[in-house]
Amino acid sequence: HILQPFLINKLHEWMIPVMDGYIYCKKDQVHDYLYDYILISRRGCLRAGARFLTRGADPQGNVANFVETEQIVIATNIISNVVGVTSFVQTRGSIPILWRQPGKAFNFKPVPLVDDYLFTRWAITK
Repeated sequence: HILQPFLINKLHEWMIPVMDGYIYCKKDQVHDYLYDYILISRRGCLRAGARFLTRGADPQGNVANFVETEQIVIATNIISNVVGVTSFVQTRGSIPILWRQPGKAFNFKPVPLVDDYLFTRWAITK
């Protein structure tokens, strides 16, 4: 983790929590209902990298380009003031096996190579 030296030396005043992601909020009204639409996407920090350069999983089971997206809808009835909330979470990322694509970084048809089979099985269970 990039902040590890700051944590070890107790330099918390120099640390700023940052989320690598996207947030979108929108309000709308349909008849007697007010709707709040919220979309939050968070990228994983354990195996981030350029899409074409970071692939697969590491031996700890952290997959490359992991993203968690949550969609939240809050509906409020204007007349009765009743509130309803729904949430849907979707996760995505590289396939959880130890693999790589040797050669040129931007080859349009790279051949993936699966690395050590035992490590791959162990990473999938994480």
